[in-house]
Order: sequence, then structure tokens, then C-alpha cells
Amino acid sequence: MGVVPSSGCQCDDLHLRAGAYPCFPGRSLCFDVGQKTWKSYDWSQITTVAVFGKYDPELMCYAHSKGARVVLKGDVSLKDIIDPTVRAAWVAQKVDLAKTQYMDGINLDIEQEVNCSSPEYEALTALVKETTEHFHREIEGSQVNVHFIVGY
Repeated sequence: MGVVPSSGCQCDDLHLRAGAYPCFPGRSLCFDVGQKTWKSYDWSQITTVAVFGKYDPELMCYAHSKGARVVLKGDVSLKDIIDPTVRAAWVAQKVDLAKTQYMDGINLDIEQEVNCSSPEYEALTALVKETTEHFHREIEGSQVNVHFIVGY
């Protein structure tokens, strides 16, 4: 890597920083689970990389150079977010981490069954709303992706 810009962003080029991405219809989200597998991705098809492995500033800058965003993994036990104070602390921690790592947002990946009449259902709804509001307020141009496992 070259010299870190005065903003602290890991990417050398100003145009690679968060928030400077056009929309690419027909492209997709991929999940990075670590190591250097991202070097073999078909970057012409990727809009967003959700980092599920260890943070890799090289991946972040490479993705940015290809016009893709990089977002945090956002998984949490639904029982833990029923309490609004605990939920707010979780959201604040994720926003701080995204800012520290110059990420472009978060991918909420909740793979737990939720009964529509449960407190977890209400907490999940609040989590999505509060996460979206905080990220958009704190990180200009950020995105919040939501992935749930749905029972049939």
C-alpha cells in the first residue's frame, strides 16, 4: 500500500473511498469468508462484498477499485436485542467498527426462526430500522443489506 490519506482511509485514491459508487443493476452481493479467495472472484459481477472472515484492508481497497462496496457482517442473537438498550449498543458498536475500518455499511444476516407474534419479531423490526437510521446518519452513502432465512 502507498501512503495513507489524511482522512485515514486505507485506499490511496480518493475516488476509492466509501460513498463514491454508482449503481450497477444486475450485479450481486457475495460473501467473503476469509483468506485470499477474493482474488479469484469475477469482479464484473459483484456490487457488494459482505465480509464474514477477518478484516482485510487489501480486499477493501481492491473491491473499491472495482466499484464494489464492502460491508460488515451483522449477525446477532435475536434474544440479545429484545432489550432496546442492548440493541442500541450493538448498533453503535457496528457503526463504530464500520467507520474505523472504512466499510460501506452492514449486511444484517439473521438466520434464526422468528414467530410473528414474538418479542423477537418486534426486536428484529426495530433492529433493521435503527441500524438503517444510524448507518445512514453516521456514514454518508452507506448501505444496509438484510438477509433472513424464511421458513416455508
